[in-house]
Amino acid sequence: MLGVTQRQALFDWLTSSTAAFKIIVSSVPFHAWAAKDDAWNGTSTGTGAFQTELDTVFDFIRSSQIADVVLISGDMHWSGVFAHGAGSGQQVIWEFMSSPIASKLATARVPDGPEFLYASGQQLAFGLFHVDTRFERATLRYELHNASGSLYEITLASEYDRVPTAPWLTAVALGGIGAWAIRRSRTIS
Repeated sequence: MLGVTQRQALFDWLTSSTAAFKIIVSSVPFHAWAAKDDAWNGTSTGTGAFQTELDTVFDFIRSSQIADVVLISGDMHWSGVFAHGAGSGQQVIWEFMSSPIASKLATARVPDGPEFLYASGQQLAFGLFHVDTRFERATLRYELHNASGSLYEITLASEYDRVPTAPWLTAVALGGIGAWAIRRSRTIS
């Protein structure tokens, strides 16, 4: 999935970033419930699975104690929220995946378990992210919406206290082709 140079650049960025949340975006999911090899963690032995590389990235994040890593993915034609490592005693790495807003849907492939928080293949949806760094504990709020309104919402607080900054960002996630729109919100003095 990543070459040696890209992987090292990712690791360098993760270790040097002072961002409240480190957000990694991929056109394909990181979670284990993807269709065949359409993911980092594919389900067959074909050439599309990158499990070893995913393990390397997650191991680096955890061994380097890099807090507040958030993954954003798509391409599954269903929406999901995952807490990688939940229930295992490991540091949790969050993943948010929205369905396409104008394409066919697929059945969500997620079993019950501590890593699974939400899944739906029944609604065309988009994800909305609000990152607010105005306080010592920054927050990231994810909202999943369809044409009728809100489907799911979760708010994460950064693990560490930090110096408050402004402004805050709002980003819109459109699954499928990985289109992203980010707008800068007003600065609060």
